[in-house]
Amino acid sequence: MMQTLITNYIVTYLMAQILVVDDEPILRFLVARILHPLGYHLMEAEDGVEALLILNEQSFDLLITDMMMPRMDGVQLIEQVSRQFPRLPIILMSAFANTIPEAVQPFVKHYLKKPIVKQQLVDIAQECIVSSD
Repeated sequence: MMQTLITNYIVTYLMAQILVVDDEPILRFLVARILHPLGYHLMEAEDGVEALLILNEQSFDLLITDMMMPRMDGVQLIEQVSRQFPRLPIILMSAFANTIPEAVQPFVKHYLKKPIVKQQLVDIAQECIVSSD
């Protein structure tokens, strides 16, 4: 029993698929550099439009998105994702806002203020993935 629980946890944790959405390539690189060594599989999108295309082709365990992006911002993306993929946990990041916009509060699991603190990102990502099972 205990071995099964541990095996399920490890498989879930190590095989988790994360989509990182940000118009800044350096930030996508930073998030990937922090989370990939922990065993997560990451894909990247530069805006909400690209993210929706990817989400419609592949399933994910976590969405990490910036708020301010061209073409489709994080709020618009979250509104779309909450309708199409209501069980997908979402982490919202921003360098500009201090809180989650009211329109998307019910759909955002966590908020990260930029610049990102490594351990905070790791802890929140792990919590979102484990609690979404």
